[in-house]
Amino acid sequence: MKIIPHIDFFYHITGRPAAEMLCQGTACFAARHLNPGRWRDASSQDARVYHIGRCYNGPSSGMEDTRPRVEVHSQEAIVLANIAKGGARTLDAYRFKTVILPDLRHGIWPSERQLNLCTN
Repeated sequence: MKIIPHIDFFYHITGRPAAEMLCQGTACFAARHLNPGRWRDASSQDARVYHIGRCYNGPSSGMEDTRPRVEVHSQEAIVLANIAKGGARTLDAYRFKTVILPDLRHGIWPSERQLNLCTN
């Protein structure tokens, strides 16, 4: 399979740290009006980079370590509910937030089985 040289991710870049590169991918192109100077720099760099993995912060750069902003604009979040509440960094924390806390809010003490789920 022949790889077209200018259509690639950042793994093809040598001699320059990927962290210094700016993305030219679709999401960053669509967000170019948010930071015209950065988009100008991204468009003028010699190596083409189409995905840095920070599409939520376009035009993105490998020099920043920002997390996406998550907001809920409905009565109840379904898919992103846990993330919108701050997320859970461990499986135990996730289980506690999704199994134990909802019951406690309704005055239901967790069963031994539920407690074991959060500690194993």
